[in-house]
Amino acid sequence: MRAKRLRMLLDSLDEADGFLITSLPNIYWLTGFSGSAGTALVTSQRKVFITDFRYKEQSAQEVEGWEIVIAEKRLFDELPKLGIFTDGFKLGFEAEHLTYYGYQRLQEVLPGADLIPCRGKVEGLKSVKDEEEIQRMREAARIADEAFQETLNLIHPGVREKEMATELDYQMKKKGAEKPSFETIVASGWRAALPHGLASEKEIRAGEMVIIDFGASYQGYCSDCTRTIFLGEPDEKQKGIYQLVHRAQKAGLERARAGVKASELDGISRKVIEEAGYGSNFGHSLGHGVGISVHEEPRVSAQSETVLKEGMVITIEPGVYIPNWGGIRIEDMVVIRRDGPEILTNLSKDLVQL
Repeated sequence: MRAKRLRMLLDSLDEADGFLITSLPNIYWLTGFSGSAGTALVTSQRKVFITDFRYKEQSAQEVEGWEIVIAEKRLFDELPKLGIFTDGFKLGFEAEHLTYYGYQRLQEVLPGADLIPCRGKVEGLKSVKDEEEIQRMREAARIADEAFQETLNLIHPGVREKEMATELDYQMKKKGAEKPSFETIVASGWRAALPHGLASEKEIRAGEMVIIDFGASYQGYCSDCTRTIFLGEPDEKQKGIYQLVHRAQKAGLERARAGVKASELDGISRKVIEEAGYGSNFGHSLGHGVGISVHEEPRVSAQSETVLKEGMVITIEPGVYIPNWGGIRIEDMVVIRRDGPEILTNLSKDLVQL
């Protein structure tokens, strides 16, 4: 089904006779193969998956509807043996994923082929999720939500950020996650001003805010959520900025639907923060796509030309970060629908103080 969509795209573009996929997340999306060594070739007539001996049995179980080739040595060495590549054959490849060494190897094994760099071909297709994919992400979000609630019991003055991150990772796996979908972020106090402040040895202290950014991977698909909590009674500035970020996120959520430009969505939330005088403290984009990888197309940024489509799964995550003070971010993962978003991450956004 997915390879058929890729073939249709190639036919409509008329820019290549075949397309070589080397990105493992894209290979998984197309074929179902979850191993660490593989490449896939799609032409108008054939679908060929190449892997090595280690994955002979695994590929037979996971990859359906493809010719499976087990490489004797290197994967690309099998390409000339397929009898496909006549002189002048136009072979598209994933320019953003193939290494320079890989490109040189293709030139060596396919000297008569024209190698055509392509960008975003598979990414554009997989940015719109089917209902099976959405259900996997819905379950990933449920696992992460429950693990977060369990982990809140650990937080007290003196606990280290790394301890909290480790407990959250453990709880996600205990509840059914394959793994965290990215390295869990726990950033407290002044470190909360670091948007991607990975958990450190710092102890969390009374009166501090704590940004917790986490996600679970379930059956190959990711979730992504951020909450900011407070250890003890927040002061007026902390309360005010939390409420500001909450309003900015709510404004974005209310506008998120099919047919809206991603840049417009970014601008709606950003305007709320700018009008409060904190525009320079919101330096990242409003969000990003989520799927097999935690960062996928589309980008939800001021520069994005993407028009949101039904079935896209994105994050909406405004934040305010002030050096030497801290930061606050609230993030949810949503499915774009015609009449508004379906929110997959269902943790409360009421101000939490422990």
